[in-house]
Amino acid sequence: MMNILISGVGGDVAQGVIKCLEKSSLNLRVYKLGHTKEESWLYRDEYSYVSPPINSEGYVDYLCEFIQKHQIQVYIPCIDSEILKISKSAQEIRERTGAQIVVGEPEKILICEDKYKTFLFLKNNGFCYPDTHIFSTNTEYNNFPYVLKSRTGCGSRQVCEIHTKEQLKKHRHKSDQIIQERIDGDEYTAGIYLGKDKEIKGTCILKRKLKCGATNFAERVIDKNMESYLGSIAKKLGLSYVNIQFRMKDGYPCPFEFNGRFSGTTGIISKVFNAPEFWLKENVLGDVISPCRDTEKFYVMRYNEEIYATEEQVASLLGRSQ
Repeated sequence: MMNILISGVGGDVAQGVIKCLEKSSLNLRVYKLGHTKEESWLYRDEYSYVSPPINSEGYVDYLCEFIQKHQIQVYIPCIDSEILKISKSAQEIRERTGAQIVVGEPEKILICEDKYKTFLFLKNNGFCYPDTHIFSTNTEYNNFPYVLKSRTGCGSRQVCEIHTKEQLKKHRHKSDQIIQERIDGDEYTAGIYLGKDKEIKGTCILKRKLKCGATNFAERVIDKNMESYLGSIAKKLGLSYVNIQFRMKDGYPCPFEFNGRFSGTTGIISKVFNAPEFWLKENVLGDVISPCRDTEKFYVMRYNEEIYATEEQVASLLGRSQ
């Protein structure tokens, strides 16, 4: 039995990872953390707990104590706002607990979290990129339309399309904003798994439609040229798993965002390859992963479900979390 810890179980990232683990052939027990009693998947079994907030001073200490108490072997952080913090604390957590942590090095996570650093990474390594600048009200912008966004935003939050100078004048200067070339066309998202031998083991490209910043409808795209190009980006970045969001520009995938972690589409992509299972097989069991050759075309639609909890279940959750 391998004990796995997942955080952020109210979100689609963690839920997708849990779906992947539940369909795995490995013998796993999945522990789950949420930050409030209102996170839906805390009520699916008795291996769920309410944790302190990510930004609390003792969060890392809490994680270490939890991992030791429940003999967790692998910890998979799934909340955007905790990835960099866990990355910076990963060595400490490993030394204190002996657990493995599915997180990349801080310098690579920063490339993914800061969209201006993403742009610089693409430009400096010769990949296609959207023209991007630190936003300043003292600069003359003429190549409309633009996208104004936070350097570290996610889920389409703090994103605004700008079509005229009059619209642009309404926005005050903020040091954490970028202004970026708006690329027309379909939006794509791709999940890419890079093996320990630095070879691509799985790529799945989805052309998607969004609802509230998350994939609501998608169709798989089978295109070897796109896969090869995105694979080159993933190899250069060097994370075991990366999610790349892009549009096409001049015939090439043009990324505008990286997620340096499992993403909201990891569960969907498990129809092609199971990235969390790949990671466990490689890094815990020492298996050699063969490249995925699946070429099945499919379409996927998402829908909402409800989870009900009794007063007794809420009390039990809070009781075991203390």
